[in-house]
Amino acid sequence: MNNFPSPKLDSDVLFVRKPDKHCVPQAYVPDHTLCHIVAGEMRLVAAAGAHHYQAGNTVLLRRNTLVKLEKRPVPGQGPFQAIFLLLPQPFLQAYALQQALPASDAATHEPVRLLPEHPMLRGLFQSLQPYLGEEPGMDPGKTLTHLKQTEAVLALLTLDPALAGWLFDFAEAGKLDLAAFMHQHYIFNVPIARFAQLTGRSVSTFQRDFYKHFGMAPALWLRQRRLEAAHAALLLPGKKTSDVYLEVGFEDVAHFSRTFKQAFGYNPSQAARQALVPARVG
Repeated sequence: MNNFPSPKLDSDVLFVRKPDKHCVPQAYVPDHTLCHIVAGEMRLVAAAGAHHYQAGNTVLLRRNTLVKLEKRPVPGQGPFQAIFLLLPQPFLQAYALQQALPASDAATHEPVRLLPEHPMLRGLFQSLQPYLGEEPGMDPGKTLTHLKQTEAVLALLTLDPALAGWLFDFAEAGKLDLAAFMHQHYIFNVPIARFAQLTGRSVSTFQRDFYKHFGMAPALWLRQRRLEAAHAALLLPGKKTSDVYLEVGFEDVAHFSRTFKQAFGYNPSQAARQALVPARVG
C-alpha cells in the first residue's frame, strides 16, 4: 500500500509535478492536509464517492482518511502540478497551546472538502509555487514550512471558524460501526491492521468483531465483496476489466481475472454476456 506521499520523512510539504497521468491506487492520509491544484486535474475517490478537481481548486482532506488519487495533465497545458501541505497533530496541538485556544465542541465534517476561493488561501499557495520547479528535492525548509502551516490554520479559521472543532480534535477514534465502515471502505486494499486502527479496535478485537458480524474472516469477506462489486460494475455499458479491477480494490489485473473466473466460472470480459447474478455477501 502507498502511504500519503511525502518527499522526505521530515517534510510536511510536497510538491507534485507529473507530465503524464499518474495513479496512486491506495493512499492513507495520516494528517489533515491541504491540497492546491496548480495545473491539470485530479480525480479523488473516497468512501463517499468520486470527486473531480481542477486547477485553482483547494481541497481539505481529513486525517485518518483512505483515498485513491488520479492526477491528470490537461493536453496542451503542461504537466499536472499540485502542492500538498500537511497539518500534523503535534503541530496543531502546539498551536492550540500557544494560542491558548478554548475547548470547542468536536465538529463533524466530510473527509474531503472543496474550499471556497479566498485571498488568504491564494496568497498562501502563491508563496509556495516558486518551489514547484523542475529541480527535484526542492524544499522550503522546516522554518518556512512551519510558518506556512500557521498561515494555513489562520486561513481555514477565517474561512470557517467552526473548523476549530475539527482541526483541534485530538481524541482517538472510538469504536465505529464495523459493518457500515467495511461496506463503505472495502475498495481500499489496505492491511487488516489499518482497518482495525480506523475502526478504533486492536487487530484481535477487529477480527473477533468481524467474524461475529459477517461469519467469516476479513480477507475472505473482502475478496467476495470486491468480486461482487466488480461483477456489478462490469454489467454497466462501456466498463472494461482494466477500468474495474483497481476501482474495487485489486492491485493486479491478472490476479483479478484469475480470482474472478474461479468465483464465477467465466472471465471478466464475458460478464456482460452472462445472465448470472453474484450471490450477496454478509
